[in-house]
Amino acid sequence: MLIIKIIILVCCVGIKAELWAQRIHEIGISLDADLNYRLSYKTGKTKNFFRLQTLFLNGNNIKKGRGQESDFGIGFSLGTESRHSLANNIAFVYGFNLGLNYQVATRTIIGDPSQLTLKTIPNMNIILGMNYRLGKHWVISLELLPYFNVELVAAYSNLKETQKTVDIDYGLRWSSLQLIVAYRFNKIH
Repeated sequence: MLIIKIIILVCCVGIKAELWAQRIHEIGISLDADLNYRLSYKTGKTKNFFRLQTLFLNGNNIKKGRGQESDFGIGFSLGTESRHSLANNIAFVYGFNLGLNYQVATRTIIGDPSQLTLKTIPNMNIILGMNYRLGKHWVISLELLPYFNVELVAAYSNLKETQKTVDIDYGLRWSSLQLIVAYRFNKIH
Protein backbone atom coordinates (compact mmCIF):
# COMPACT_ATOMS: atom_id res chain seq x y z
CA MET A 1 0.00 0.00 0.00
CA LEU A 2 2.90 2.34 0.76
CA ILE A 3 4.28 1.84 -2.77
CA ILE A 4 0.91 2.76 -4.29
CA LYS A 5 0.80 5.96 -2.18
CA ILE A 6 4.35 6.85 -3.30
CA ILE A 7 3.42 6.28 -6.96
CA ILE A 8 0.32 8.47 -6.57
CA LEU A 9 2.45 11.17 -4.90
CA VAL A 10 4.94 11.09 -7.80
CA CYS A 11 2.00 11.48 -10.22
CA CYS A 12 0.52 14.42 -8.32
CA VAL A 13 3.85 16.22 -8.01
CA GLY A 14 4.82 15.49 -11.62
CA ILE A 15 1.54 16.49 -13.25
CA LYS A 16 0.71 20.20 -13.06
CA ALA A 17 -1.77 22.29 -15.02
CA GLU A 18 0.98 23.81 -17.16
CA LEU A 19 2.50 20.38 -17.85
CA TRP A 20 0.86 20.18 -21.27
CA ALA A 21 1.54 23.74 -22.46
CA GLN A 22 4.88 24.73 -24.04
CA ARG A 23 6.46 21.40 -23.19
CA ILE A 24 8.35 18.83 -25.19
CA HIS A 25 6.49 15.53 -25.61
CA GLU A 26 8.00 12.21 -26.68
CA ILE A 27 5.93 9.14 -27.41
CA GLY A 28 7.51 5.88 -28.46
CA ILE A 29 8.19 2.22 -27.97
CA SER A 30 10.83 0.74 -25.72
CA LEU A 31 12.34 -2.68 -26.26
CA ASP A 32 14.47 -4.50 -23.69
CA ALA A 33 17.15 -7.11 -24.31
CA ASP A 34 14.59 -9.92 -23.77
CA LEU A 35 12.47 -8.43 -26.60
CA ASN A 36 9.66 -7.24 -24.30
CA TYR A 37 8.14 -4.00 -25.53
CA ARG A 38 6.37 -1.14 -23.75
CA LEU A 39 4.75 2.14 -24.68
CA SER A 40 6.77 5.11 -23.48
CA TYR A 41 5.67 8.71 -22.92
CA LYS A 42 7.89 11.56 -21.70
CA THR A 43 7.13 15.23 -21.22
CA GLY A 44 9.12 18.16 -19.90
CA LYS A 45 11.38 21.06 -20.74
CA THR A 46 14.79 20.64 -22.36
CA LYS A 47 16.56 19.01 -19.38
CA ASN A 48 13.97 17.52 -17.00
CA PHE A 49 11.24 15.06 -18.03
CA PHE A 50 8.37 13.17 -16.42
CA ARG A 51 8.17 9.65 -17.86
CA LEU A 52 5.49 6.97 -18.02
CA GLN A 53 5.97 3.47 -19.36
CA THR A 54 2.97 1.24 -19.55
CA LEU A 55 1.44 -1.86 -21.08
CA PHE A 56 4.02 -4.38 -19.94
CA LEU A 57 1.83 -7.11 -21.33
CA ASN A 58 3.10 -10.65 -21.38
CA GLY A 59 1.66 -14.10 -21.26
CA ASN A 60 1.54 -17.60 -22.64
CA ASN A 61 -0.69 -20.66 -22.76
CA ILE A 62 1.00 -24.08 -23.00
CA LYS A 63 -0.63 -27.51 -23.22
CA LYS A 64 1.57 -30.25 -21.78
CA GLY A 65 0.47 -33.88 -21.89
CA ARG A 66 -2.45 -34.14 -19.46
CA GLY A 67 -2.37 -30.52 -18.38
CA GLN A 68 -2.18 -26.87 -19.22
CA GLU A 69 -0.13 -23.90 -17.94
CA SER A 70 -0.87 -20.25 -18.57
CA ASP A 71 0.33 -16.92 -17.26
CA PHE A 72 -0.44 -13.27 -17.78
CA GLY A 73 1.21 -10.07 -16.56
CA ILE A 74 0.63 -6.32 -16.75
CA GLY A 75 2.39 -3.33 -15.24
CA PHE A 76 3.46 0.31 -15.47
CA SER A 77 6.13 2.68 -14.17
CA LEU A 78 6.36 6.41 -13.49
CA GLY A 79 9.50 8.43 -13.01
CA THR A 80 11.69 11.38 -13.78
CA GLU A 81 14.73 11.81 -15.95
CA SER A 82 17.28 14.55 -16.43
CA ARG A 83 19.43 15.11 -19.49
CA HIS A 84 22.90 16.58 -19.52
CA SER A 85 24.12 17.64 -22.97
CA LEU A 86 27.46 16.07 -23.96
CA ALA A 87 27.61 17.21 -27.60
CA ASN A 88 25.28 18.44 -30.30
CA ASN A 89 22.17 16.14 -30.19
CA ILE A 90 23.78 13.74 -27.64
CA ALA A 91 22.86 13.75 -23.93
CA PHE A 92 23.60 11.70 -20.83
CA VAL A 93 20.31 10.56 -19.23
CA TYR A 94 19.81 9.80 -15.52
CA GLY A 95 16.85 9.47 -13.18
CA PHE A 96 14.57 6.90 -11.53
CA ASN A 97 11.32 4.96 -12.06
CA LEU A 98 8.80 3.56 -9.60
CA GLY A 99 6.56 0.81 -10.91
CA LEU A 100 4.08 -1.93 -10.17
CA ASN A 101 3.66 -5.28 -11.97
CA TYR A 102 0.95 -7.88 -11.45
CA GLN A 103 1.21 -11.49 -12.65
CA VAL A 104 -1.21 -14.44 -12.59
CA ALA A 105 -0.15 -18.02 -13.38
CA THR A 106 -2.34 -21.15 -13.48
CA ARG A 107 -1.49 -24.83 -13.80
CA THR A 108 -4.04 -27.57 -14.35
CA ILE A 109 -3.25 -31.28 -14.61
CA ILE A 110 -6.00 -33.89 -15.01
CA GLY A 111 -6.37 -35.73 -11.69
CA ASP A 112 -4.39 -33.12 -9.66
CA PRO A 113 -5.67 -30.01 -7.88
CA SER A 114 -5.56 -26.78 -9.89
CA GLN A 115 -2.80 -24.38 -8.90
CA LEU A 116 -2.89 -20.58 -9.03
CA THR A 117 -0.06 -18.16 -8.28
CA LEU A 118 -0.56 -14.38 -7.87
CA LYS A 119 2.43 -12.01 -7.83
CA THR A 120 2.41 -8.32 -6.97
CA ILE A 121 5.78 -6.71 -7.67
CA PRO A 122 6.47 -3.09 -6.66
CA ASN A 123 9.81 -2.00 -8.11
CA MET A 124 12.29 0.82 -8.45
CA ASN A 125 14.81 1.44 -11.24
CA ILE A 126 17.70 3.84 -11.54
CA ILE A 127 18.05 5.21 -15.08
CA LEU A 128 21.48 5.63 -16.70
CA GLY A 129 21.82 6.10 -20.43
CA MET A 130 22.47 8.04 -23.59
CA ASN A 131 20.01 9.96 -25.74
CA TYR A 132 20.54 10.84 -29.42
CA ARG A 133 18.25 13.26 -31.28
CA LEU A 134 17.79 12.51 -34.98
CA GLY A 135 16.71 15.77 -36.52
CA LYS A 136 13.80 17.67 -35.03
CA HIS A 137 11.32 14.85 -34.36
CA TRP A 138 13.08 11.55 -33.54
CA VAL A 139 14.92 10.46 -30.39
CA ILE A 140 16.81 7.22 -29.78
CA SER A 141 17.76 6.33 -26.21
CA LEU A 142 19.81 3.46 -24.84
CA GLU A 143 19.26 3.02 -21.09
CA LEU A 144 20.60 0.75 -18.38
CA LEU A 145 18.12 0.20 -15.52
CA PRO A 146 19.54 -1.30 -12.29
CA TYR A 147 16.55 -2.47 -10.24
CA PHE A 148 15.16 -3.27 -6.79
CA ASN A 149 12.00 -5.47 -6.67
CA VAL A 150 9.87 -6.76 -3.83
CA GLU A 151 7.91 -9.79 -5.02
CA LEU A 152 4.77 -10.60 -2.98
CA VAL A 153 3.65 -14.11 -3.94
CA ALA A 154 0.47 -15.98 -2.94
CA ALA A 155 0.03 -19.61 -4.06
CA TYR A 156 -3.32 -21.42 -4.09
CA SER A 157 -4.35 -25.03 -4.66
CA ASN A 158 -8.06 -25.67 -5.32
CA LEU A 159 -8.63 -22.00 -4.38
CA LYS A 160 -7.20 -22.51 -0.86
CA GLU A 161 -4.12 -20.49 0.01
CA THR A 162 -1.14 -22.80 0.43
CA GLN A 163 1.81 -20.42 0.66
CA LYS A 164 2.74 -16.74 0.94
CA THR A 165 6.26 -15.51 0.28
CA VAL A 166 8.12 -12.22 0.00
CA ASP A 167 11.17 -12.19 -2.27
CA ILE A 168 13.58 -9.29 -2.62
CA ASP A 169 15.46 -9.08 -5.90
CA TYR A 170 17.96 -6.42 -6.94
CA GLY A 171 20.81 -5.89 -9.32
CA LEU A 172 21.44 -5.71 -13.01
CA ARG A 173 20.49 -8.27 -15.65
CA TRP A 174 20.45 -8.45 -19.42
CA SER A 175 16.77 -7.37 -19.52
CA SER A 176 17.81 -4.19 -17.65
CA LEU A 177 19.06 -2.76 -20.96
CA GLN A 178 16.44 -1.00 -23.07
CA LEU A 179 16.25 0.83 -26.37
CA ILE A 180 13.62 3.56 -26.85
CA VAL A 181 12.64 5.01 -30.21
CA ALA A 182 10.36 8.02 -29.78
CA TYR A 183 8.65 10.71 -31.83
CA ARG A 184 9.21 14.21 -30.39
CA PHE A 185 6.79 17.13 -30.69
CA ASN A 186 6.07 20.41 -28.88
CA LYS A 187 2.27 20.74 -28.61
CA ILE A 188 -0.71 18.46 -28.28
CA HIS A 189 -3.45 19.70 -30.63
